[in-house]
Order: sequence, then structure tokens, then C-alpha cells
Amino acid sequence: RMGQGALDVLYDRYWALVRQMAESGLFQIAGHLDLPKKLLDRPPAAEGRGVRAEDAWGVATQRHPEVSASPHVAAALDAIAAAGMVVELNTAGWVMPCAECYPSPVLLRACRARGIPVTIAADAHSAQHLLRQFERAVRVLRAVGYREVARLERRRILMQPLDAFEARLVLG
Repeated sequence: RMGQGALDVLYDRYWALVRQMAESGLFQIAGHLDLPKKLLDRPPAAEGRGVRAEDAWGVATQRHPEVSASPHVAAALDAIAAAGMVVELNTAGWVMPCAECYPSPVLLRACRARGIPVTIAADAHSAQHLLRQFERAVRVLRAVGYREVARLERRRILMQPLDAFEARLVLG
């Protein structure tokens, strides 16, 4: 296990690099936005307290900084917004040990507050996973205040109402 000091340094460096990536102007999508949680232990602050896996990263800000606890996270999200980028809600995290989408609902709320559009992707490595957990992703987006989902077409960001997106999922 990494000590708290090492985790703080790792997260600060990660979010500083995300900020630099956004400021470069080279990218349209920020994917796997809080990926370090895939490789790190569950936050110790959540262990043994009956915290649901999907909530652990949001309630344990003292262990793994989210927006309110780290100026690096806020600066990175501000840079993403300023660059006109889209954030990817990646559903693959729900089948990983962290049991949470990338980015977390806490980060998605912060993205919404900044007007950052979101797209949904499954990180599929096979055809059977192309739409994995998309219905759940739509529910999470609604819960944090989104009413539209973004898609890119010829480098243009096109917005689609979540209701229409969800209807296409149901109809197949």
C-alpha cells in the first residue's frame, strides 16, 4: 500500500498533467478522467464503514482528492472547460475493482457545473461490450444534472438529448 503522502503526490501530479493536456489544445476528449483509482486500493477512509463501492470515491475526499479537496482537480477541469473539450463517461470502471465509472459522479457534477459536455463510451475490447452499462451511465448523467450527451462527428461536437439517446438504446 502507498502511504498518504505518496498518494497525494501521485494525484496532484496526475491532475497537473490532465490540466497540461487540456491546455495543449491538441485534444477534443478527456477520457478515463480519474483512472488512477483503477490501479490503487480502495480509499482507506471508506473501508469498514459500510460505504457502497459506487460512493466510496466521492465520500473519501480526504484520501483521494476530488474537486473540493484539491486545487489541481479544479484547475484541470477549468482547463478542460476552457479548451471546449468533452469528458468521456467510461463505463468499464463498473466492472473493475473500483466499481465506479470514470470519472466519478462527484467529478461529473463538477464537469456539469462548468458546462463541460459528456460522451459515453464502454472501452469495449469486444463487440459484446459495445454498449456495456450504457443505461446505467444515462442514469448517472441524469442524477448529476445532465440532459444531453455529446457525440463527435468530423471533429464537431453534436449534442443529443439523453431521452433520445436512451430510446435508441432500448430500441436496439
